[in-house]
Amino acid sequence: MHPTWKRKAKSAAKRLLGRKEASADLLFWPAGLLLLGLVEADHLTEAEGYLDLWFDRGMPVGNPDDALAGAVMLRLFERTGKERYLQAADRIFDYLERCRRDPEGAIVYGQRSKNDWIYADGAGQTCLFYSEYARVTGEKGREAISLAERQMSLFLKNGMDERSGLPYHGYDEKSGVKFGIIGRMASSRTFRREPAGDGKPGNYGPDGTDAR
Repeated sequence: MHPTWKRKAKSAAKRLLGRKEASADLLFWPAGLLLLGLVEADHLTEAEGYLDLWFDRGMPVGNPDDALAGAVMLRLFERTGKERYLQAADRIFDYLERCRRDPEGAIVYGQRSKNDWIYADGAGQTCLFYSEYARVTGEKGREAISLAERQMSLFLKNGMDERSGLPYHGYDEKSGVKFGIIGRMASSRTFRREPAGDGKPGNYGPDGTDAR
């Protein structure tokens, strides 16, 4: 795991364990993964306790990656019947609808960046959320299933290696550049070889910008 993501994962774990840890985005993907694990393992009290912090902060949504936590909250709504989780999912759905997209309609990973890079991370997490939203909300979420199909079909069209059939980590539809084939990487060093704006290895934060 890249040091930046390792630090973020540890930070999310500390907060889930009740330790104080400052964060600008309580739903970013390390927290989303941990929340998913907690809910799937029936540790609902711990998951809900962590999400209380997010609700207390006014339910901020700031990254497409927050969609993973949104999928978890849809499952919590099913398990607990608490309307606040459905309302939270509606909020995340509305955020995704406002997200900047590339010319073909794929959701750009770094919403505050100047590029239009599409990452497998964002495509996968938004597809999961849209699919869960459509399943849980029924008629209300009918549009969501076509949105999920759109994000996935665009990544399959632009983000795959033709020779191996393996996915790249990301792509830029405008330039045709593709980034690091996940299926072939021998270690996390592969991610550090992805091009930044100056052609040198980058270290990308949650907004998709080079954090070096």
